[in-house]
Amino acid sequence: MPLGRHMQRVIIHAPGLDHLQLPRIGDAALGIYFGSPDDPAPTARTYTVREHDSTTARITVDVVLHGDAAGTRWATGAAPGDGVELAHAKSWFRPPPHADRHVLVADLAGLPAISRLIENSAHGDTTAIVEVRHEDDLDYLPKQRDLRLIPSIGTGNGVTDSVLPQLVAQHCSSTDDGYCWFAGEASGARTVRKFLRREQGWTTDQTDVIGYWRRDADKWSDRFVPHGPRMYAIYQKAIAEGKSEKVALEEFDDALERLGL
Repeated sequence: MPLGRHMQRVIIHAPGLDHLQLPRIGDAALGIYFGSPDDPAPTARTYTVREHDSTTARITVDVVLHGDAAGTRWATGAAPGDGVELAHAKSWFRPPPHADRHVLVADLAGLPAISRLIENSAHGDTTAIVEVRHEDDLDYLPKQRDLRLIPSIGTGNGVTDSVLPQLVAQHCSSTDDGYCWFAGEASGARTVRKFLRREQGWTTDQTDVIGYWRRDADKWSDRFVPHGPRMYAIYQKAIAEGKSEKVALEEFDDALERLGL
């Protein structure tokens, strides 16, 4: 499986991984904390577990490289013996059993997860919509005979505006009894979620739409900080009212949108 020019593979020896209860789901991910041993505040990023070899207690993560980002510096500079901390195992892929088709959507950041889903969890009627920088990035994807692949090359991924929301609109209709999993830039995720939930009438169990990263994240974070406690309170209130985490996150994101965030 070629990695292409935009990924770096890192293999981590993780003998205590069982304690984290890593989900046995294709888009399972872990928080990875890295930095120098004397750094009181190590940097954390969340990465998909591309491979998990329980016999050798090793996990493989494929890190998307972009600019001078912290994850890029870590992945390209990692050496044998470097230490990391692992935490916060999670996954999102939860299709309803009655879904008659799956639409899997990702940009480069979601390529490892969508690849595992294609390998391990693909529905008999699956469409994969991917947005990559170069055509050879598509070589990373597993080859499945029945998979319908819809690629967009040279768009999104922090270079131009993403076309993933438009492609989802073309391939997910209100007549579908389907399921959509999306992993990409946060504003695109918001657009897709609103389209499926509000315009197409898809239910919460038909969608798992995740913002894996955010364009201009530092500027966004600076604007978010003054509102953080109030925004988190909205999420916590929804949970206290017995709403699901997915609905609570939707209400949290709707509140962010009202603030222009």
